[in-house]
Amino acid sequence: MRRTSLLAATAAVLLTAGCGLGPNAPHPGLAASVGDQRLSLSTLGSVVDAACISDAQDPQGQPTTRGNASQQELTQWITAQTYVQYAQRHHLQANTTTTDLTGVPGWSSMSSDQQSAFQDFVDLQQEAKAIATADRQIRINPDHFDIVINPRFDIQIQDAKFVSADQQLSVGVSSEALAQGQQLDAAQLAALPAGQLCGKRPAAPTAGG
Repeated sequence: MRRTSLLAATAAVLLTAGCGLGPNAPHPGLAASVGDQRLSLSTLGSVVDAACISDAQDPQGQPTTRGNASQQELTQWITAQTYVQYAQRHHLQANTTTTDLTGVPGWSSMSSDQQSAFQDFVDLQQEAKAIATADRQIRINPDHFDIVINPRFDIQIQDAKFVSADQQLSVGVSSEALAQGQQLDAAQLAALPAGQLCGKRPAAPTAGG
């Protein structure tokens, strides 16, 4: 099963970030939050681990940097949470079911923590997709959501789009945050350290190739 980005289907109704704790405030252990729902750095790490394992074993998987993968999963979580919370507030009903992920490439190679985090993540995406499909007229008011994003991910929401905050922390960060936002070619991806690569490593180019 291929993972489908919810962002592509819902870009027109993305939110403007709430004030929250402010873009430069410390966020110990927090990747992001929407209202009272929190995504921890450890849970996001497990989701990214699972996604990278799956992409590495998927014949159609495309390698990327771990930083880019982290940004993608983070923005999808935020978007899905806004839909779910909107539906809860307005008592909207959508038919949702738990997705069977046992056939996903790499599932058996994931740890139990990775499987659990990935299952919750995919189920959240499916719930949000069902809500968006059930009522295509949904227009979410950004003032009704308090969105906080850890500045280490260099993301903010502006003009209904996720954009680079261009405020990367000057202090040392883990390899998860390196090379994020950059689109690297095959040669660059092949040269990445293991901790910065997500998916199957491309073949290194041959000399003169």
